[in-house]
Amino acid sequence: MPRSSERTTWWQPNAPKPVLGASGAEVAGAVVAGTAVWGLAGYGLDRWLGTWPALFVIGAVLGNAAGVYSAWLKTKAKLEAVERSRKRARGELVER
Repeated sequence: MPRSSERTTWWQPNAPKPVLGASGAEVAGAVVAGTAVWGLAGYGLDRWLGTWPALFVIGAVLGNAAGVYSAWLKTKAKLEAVERSRKRARGELVER
């Protein structure tokens, strides 16, 4: 937690933006897209191989897991970027 002297507010022009992770739309989009793409791939393979619904279920579950992992990576990258900008604003980060 920053000290009261280090806190910034929205009206200060050089204040870092309070973005903490990926937005809800990005997270939901990653999960839905992963589930849909891999579910459709499983559906297509099921129709081709005649194994309904085994590959569809496997594809949907794997796609959901891939979407959650993708959302986690996006959130992690944004949090790291926010932390770098905060360190840069405090003078703790030296550019190479």
